[in-house]
Amino acid sequence: MTDRPVALVLGATGTIGSQVAHNLQERGYGLVLLGRDRAKLDDLNKALSHRPVASILADATDPKSFEESLSEGLSGLDSLSCAVNTIGSMSFTPADRLTLSEYQKAIDVNITSSFLTLKLAVPKMKRAGGAVVFFSSAAASVGMASHETISMTKAALEGLARAASATYARQKIRVNVVAPGLTKTNLTEAIFKDERTLGASLATHALGRAGEPEEISRAVMFLVESEWITGTTLHIDGGLSSVRPRMVYK
Repeated sequence: MTDRPVALVLGATGTIGSQVAHNLQERGYGLVLLGRDRAKLDDLNKALSHRPVASILADATDPKSFEESLSEGLSGLDSLSCAVNTIGSMSFTPADRLTLSEYQKAIDVNITSSFLTLKLAVPKMKRAGGAVVFFSSAAASVGMASHETISMTKAALEGLARAASATYARQKIRVNVVAPGLTKTNLTEAIFKDERTLGASLATHALGRAGEPEEISRAVMFLVESEWITGTTLHIDGGLSSVRPRMVYK
C-alpha cells in the first residue's frame, strides 16, 4: 500500500492527536488516522501535506463497533511501524456522584481503546517490530480530588503498557506511555475559561504554566524513535507529579 513506514494515530482529530499526525508525517510516516467525526477527519486530511494511507471512523464509547472499524481499517496493511493512541476522556465527578454508565464510559474510552489498539496493531508489528505509545495522566500517580475515573483508568493503562512491553519485547515491539499535566487542548477548554480553576491548577505545576500540544507531541516522537526504551511512563507535566511548588516561609 505504501513504501513508507506506517503509523496509526487514534484520536487523530483532537488537539494533540492532530499535532502527532503532523509530526509523524514530517518524519516520513504514512498515516492511518482514526477519529469519531468524519468532517474533522476530512479537514485533517486536507491539512496534511500527503494524503493518509487510510482514515477510520470509530467511536471508543462503543467498544464492539470500535474493534470492528479498527480491524477493517487495518486489514489492508502488511505491516505497521507505530501506533499512538491519544484517545481519552476527562471527568471531575467524585465517586459517590458518578453513575455506572459514566464509570463504564471512562473504562471504554481510557482503557478498552488501548487494549484493542494492542490487540489489533501488534500482529502488524511482529515481523519487523514497532512502537506503541499510550496516553496517561499525571493524575495516575498523584492523588487529586474528584479525579477518580481519570486516576483509576490511567493507572490501569500504565499497568497494561508495562505488561505488554514485557510480552512483546522479543518481537522488538516497544510499549510506552506519556503522562501529561494540564495541557491546552479541546478537552481542557473549560479549565482555561475559568480563571479561578486555571489558577488553582497552574499552582500545582512547579513550572507555573500549562503544557503546549507541541511539547507533548515531541515526547511522543522521542518514544517512537527511542529503540532502547520500553515499559516506561514519561511524565510531561511541568513537575506536577514529582515536584512541589516552592513554599514561601515568613
